[in-house]
Amino acid sequence: MVKFKGNFHSPLEFGHVIIIGGVTKHSAENLIIDLMSDKTSHEIPLHMNVVFGENEQIIRNTKINGDFGAAETSPGMFTKEKNPLKSGDKFLFYILIGLDRFHISINSVHFCDYIFRSSVKRIVSCQVVHDAERVTQFDHRRIFPFTYPLAQSRLPQHLVFSNDVPAPFKEGSVIVIKASAGGNPNGAFRFKFYVGKTEKQAFNFDVRFSSKKVVRNHSANDSITFVEEDEETYGGFPFDFEKVFKIAIGFETSGIRVSINGKFFCEYPYMAKLVQFSGIKFSERNDLRLHIMEINHYRIEKDLHHLDVFSKLE
Repeated sequence: MVKFKGNFHSPLEFGHVIIIGGVTKHSAENLIIDLMSDKTSHEIPLHMNVVFGENEQIIRNTKINGDFGAAETSPGMFTKEKNPLKSGDKFLFYILIGLDRFHISINSVHFCDYIFRSSVKRIVSCQVVHDAERVTQFDHRRIFPFTYPLAQSRLPQHLVFSNDVPAPFKEGSVIVIKASAGGNPNGAFRFKFYVGKTEKQAFNFDVRFSSKKVVRNHSANDSITFVEEDEETYGGFPFDFEKVFKIAIGFETSGIRVSINGKFFCEYPYMAKLVQFSGIKFSERNDLRLHIMEINHYRIEKDLHHLDVFSKLE
């Protein structure tokens, strides 16, 4: 069962890093992470199957034209562990794109290298399958020839999902999130974009189930505080608790446009330069539980004429 899907902001290249984090179920039998060249699993340049239990191992393979090749199951290069993860553990896969291979670390310890069997430039998407309780990180960063994005001084408190991108957003860039909210029906969640490596928030989108309000604001100012006169709440409350929703966030010439479940919701002017926007970050409040199923990146016309189509629920 697919737990998370996402496509990449831009093609993978030498010096790029993919970071996939989350938590496995306590009863986990296996966890699969695929970097795919399409969305049908027909071509998978990197397939990792994390097997728990008596037969614990991490299987690495490649699928080309629908067929897998010879599997690699050697233990970790330094620790010699077959599988450094246990069911119920947090996991953090760090996949560095090298000259001719993937360099793979698990929970900050180098585990293995995997030589390319197909072009990494064809990779467009990622999926996490089977026994993940939750996926909390899908970051795509660049460390060569220079680091982007720069590390933030402090991550937001209660961060539950992060999606960095390896290059600045441009006019016509679109992010589409598919998710649902559970837990406390009077809780809240928010997503935000920071200004570069600072703690200033270029855009804060705060969904409050208790008051049935969606508050938009920013703290892109010298005091790093929200400004009451810049706060907006028009547009109603298009979210239903424990029901799937889809948000499309588009960047146009003068500001951000948001569409929810196939309908225009709001616009908000840029309070920082678009090239300074960092990736999107999510947090929760009051015991709400946010389940992010998909996050996808697209490029469309600068006027975002067809943005609503991207937020339609199938």
